[in-house]
Amino acid sequence: MKTFICISFCSLLSFQLSAQEPESDIEASTHYESVPDYPQSTTAGTLLGRIVDGFGFRYYWVSKDLRPKDLDYRPSSESRSSLETLSHINYMVIFMENTLMGEVTAFPEPVLDKSYSNLRANTLERIQSISDKLQTMDEESISKLAIKIKAGPDKMEFPIWHLLQGPIGDMYYHLGQVVSFRRTTANPIDPTVQPFFGKRINP
Repeated sequence: MKTFICISFCSLLSFQLSAQEPESDIEASTHYESVPDYPQSTTAGTLLGRIVDGFGFRYYWVSKDLRPKDLDYRPSSESRSSLETLSHINYMVIFMENTLMGEVTAFPEPVLDKSYSNLRANTLERIQSISDKLQTMDEESISKLAIKIKAGPDKMEFPIWHLLQGPIGDMYYHLGQVVSFRRTTANPIDPTVQPFFGKRINP
């Protein structure tokens, strides 16, 4: 069973996604151009929300202004392309959202038929929604969350701790791949973007 889950999480999927020019990016997708202000209190919910906010900021800039050649790039024939990797990240975000809503996440991942601009906008909006939800939750509510997975015929349930080592860790991991891929295609991230400060810092 463990092997099946691992394969479901890590297997290469063929996503039927259409690449568009970066100019077609939905301009309304301004979530996380910078990291939001500090939370007013330190709680389990605000800490988790801040982790999500940090990811949202990185995602905004890593996924911004990708050209068709960037989106199509893959380091080998067995690897995901940048666009397929962004689609996988989107499903990890959906995984988190399902957990907060008490819903089941199914694996293997479904084929997502979304364009680059719509995929990016959808992911950013979901990240914002997840952060907003987390920051309103108290410790008791968070401790009662359960991660529900359906892998083929098998149904499993895990405690909230797996959210950190599972989808959240996976999201950061795969976003780093896109960072590397776009450097390879000579389209690196804006060097003024500073994750530590959560905003652009002009030299």
